[in-house]
Amino acid sequence: MDTLRSLPARGGLDAARVLAKRASLTPNERFVCVGGEVVSFGAMAVRAEQAAAALRYAGVGSGDRVAVMLPNSLEFLEVWFGSAAIGAVLVPVNTGLRGEGLRHVVEHSGARLLVADGPLIGECESALSPVGGITTFCPRTRRRWEPVRDWLDGGYAQLP
Repeated sequence: MDTLRSLPARGGLDAARVLAKRASLTPNERFVCVGGEVVSFGAMAVRAEQAAAALRYAGVGSGDRVAVMLPNSLEFLEVWFGSAAIGAVLVPVNTGLRGEGLRHVVEHSGARLLVADGPLIGECESALSPVGGITTFCPRTRRRWEPVRDWLDGGYAQLP
């Protein structure tokens, strides 16, 4: 939780600050239950740290936009909190979009990175190639998509 605790002073509260505060007060209290998996505030704060490190590793920085085409899931929440922790802006992309509609939304979002997983990867590849200026990620490594869970659990170094 080093990143979440050491967030630079900005006006107001953001999702990462709220999570960090709550995790420090009630780390073992239930934050969310998704698909039968219960995650505490403390555990989500750790996952947010991991997501922030993975986003940094992918080249995302403060002010960058991160397009996220994921179903309602823990991974979506992790990318959201991780983005907030590094000052990036989350751009949720409707998982029902296909073809030209998907291409339009992603290209006009100004996203530096696109995170997608599962069957949505094929939709992104067919709608978005080639897209200039955006890294299609989940993440795309050596021309392969890496499962989001593996990427988020990648053990990237914690942020300074």
